[in-house]
Amino acid sequence: MNEDHLKASGIAKQVKQFARETGKIGLNFREYAELIENKIKELGGKPAFPVNLSENEIAAHYTPHLNEEKTITSEMVLKVDIGVDVNGWLVDYAITIDFTGENKELVDASLEALEKAVSLVKPGVEVGFIGGIIQETIESHGFKPIENLSGHAVEQNNLHAGIEFPNVKRENSHVLASGDVFAIEPFTSTGRGYITESDYADIYSLISDKPIRNPVSRKLLEVIKKDYEFTPFCSRWLGIEEYNIGLRELVRNGNLEAHNVLVEEKGSRISQFETTLIVTDSGSEVLV
Repeated sequence: MNEDHLKASGIAKQVKQFARETGKIGLNFREYAELIENKIKELGGKPAFPVNLSENEIAAHYTPHLNEEKTITSEMVLKVDIGVDVNGWLVDYAITIDFTGENKELVDASLEALEKAVSLVKPGVEVGFIGGIIQETIESHGFKPIENLSGHAVEQNNLHAGIEFPNVKRENSHVLASGDVFAIEPFTSTGRGYITESDYADIYSLISDKPIRNPVSRKLLEVIKKDYEFTPFCSRWLGIEEYNIGLRELVRNGNLEAHNVLVEEKGSRISQFETTLIVTDSGSEVLV
């Protein structure tokens, strides 16, 4: 592991504990997300993506907006997904906090599945085999893994580097090799075990610098190219509500990819734990 990845790992470990200690009932989502993002910056990194705060049946990709009114309540099972970036070297991780006090087994199922998965990582093992162990572990608690969400390979400046790390059994999958970097993230659901995209998105990634006519959108594109060439971002980071129209136009023009909020069936609850690790000759080095 190089010095930048080591630094990102150290920051991630501190921020993980900070996020757990800081989340309180009544805290506004925007305030919570920005406390975490600012802590990353204070420690010498930058957020690898906007903090995701996804409650109950929302699985992923919800980040607070500028005028966010949502607050943490005692009815929430809240997934907190965080990324740390040090010169393009990335650590991606997530925790679940049960503010209901009634979903301990749901939370424990994801954590146990992650711990078992990590224990099996070594060169020569298929990720699909480990996905089967994740699935068995979650199902042994009476829940379902979310079959169409998976972990992913991580490379410098590339959070989702193409190879998936499944949460269910898969045949003919990637064989782990020394030096591979993966984020593993079991999702456990009380619902059907399958997510769909909602109509709402406020996390974006730059995918093309193709020309656009509208001068406001063109100016916005230049800001994004300068500040977020490799980093997913959100409207809150841009700081101006008027940019929302420009963001939609840039999506339509093919400049940006919108990462829609992912949801399970209404009324279900989901837990998630995630870590990033490096495959070593004899096993793995867990970064957070």
